Formats: sequence, C-alpha cells, structure tokens
Amino acid sequence: MGLDFIVTKDLKPRQGFEDRIFTFTDDEEGYYYGTGFGDDALSYYAMKWAETGNPLWAIPGGFAALWTPQTYQSTGWTLVSGGQYASQLSKTTYWQYYPKGVKNYPSKYFTSSKTGKPPYSLGTKAQQKLSLPGYNRATAVKEVKVNPFQYIKGPSKVAPEFGQPGGGTQYLFP
Repeated sequence: MGLDFIVTKDLKPRQGFEDRIFTFTDDEEGYYYGTGFGDDALSYYAMKWAETGNPLWAIPGGFAALWTPQTYQSTGWTLVSGGQYASQLSKTTYWQYYPKGVKNYPSKYFTSSKTGKPPYSLGTKAQQKLSLPGYNRATAVKEVKVNPFQYIKGPSKVAPEFGQPGGGTQYLFP
C-alpha cells in the first residue's frame, strides 16, 4: 500500500486559507484556537510528501496533526495534565534518614514530603514509621536530589519489620 492510497496527488490546500490568517475562531467551519492553521499545515505536509515521495515530511505533519479541529482538545488536555504532573513533581522532596556520622549511607530507600521539610521527626518516630533496622536510629536526615528523568519505584507503604510497626511512605531508587 503506497502513499497514493493515503494522499492523492491532486491534494490541494483548502480554499480561503488567506482569509483565516488573523482569526482564531471560525464557528461556521468548526475551527477554534488556531486549529485551522494545524489543519492547513497538515494538508501542506501531506501534499509535500505526495509530491516528493520523501517520508520525512511525516515528521512536521505529525506535529501539525496535534492541533487540528479533531485533535486540539486531546492535545490541550495532555499538555495541561503533563504540566500539573510536573508541578506536583517539583513540589515533592525526598529524604533519607540515617545514623549520624555515617557518610554515604548505603540504602536505596527514601521517603518524601510535599512541604519541603522531612516528614518525620528524628529518632523514634522516623525509625518506627520507616521500619528502620536497629543500627539506624534515624539520628540524621538529608534531602536527596532526584533527576526528574530517573525511575523511582513507589510510593509504597512501609511494612512492619525489625520490630517496628511501619506505616510510613517509602520509595525505592533502583
């Protein structure tokens, strides 16, 4: 199945393109928020692909297809959702409780907070909530900087272990 099946050689841009250059809504044709530009660009790139036979025209065409009358709402909601997720992610801080004086504490488990401060007080409270082993009395805490593109497993509820009740929130950085 060739390109001619998808786009015919006689494809022409829609008439009236020049009339819509300075408008962002056209209720009669169903174009909103500049979607006519995306629609026209998609037609243009499809026409260029048909003329040249070069499939690389699909790249800008794919971007143009994100802002057509049929797709602009889905694209908009995706962008808004991604922005909200990034906003929440940026408010989250990660913390590691460890025995004071132990540099480079060898644990891949961390907890988090959205307040910018450690979620548990030092000592017994942190040791209980995070089910820390006896040698870690949680006498110190440090913020852990996380690459936003790094995979983080969690959150999960801390299980009872080492004679501690658990119940806190933990993350694992594999």
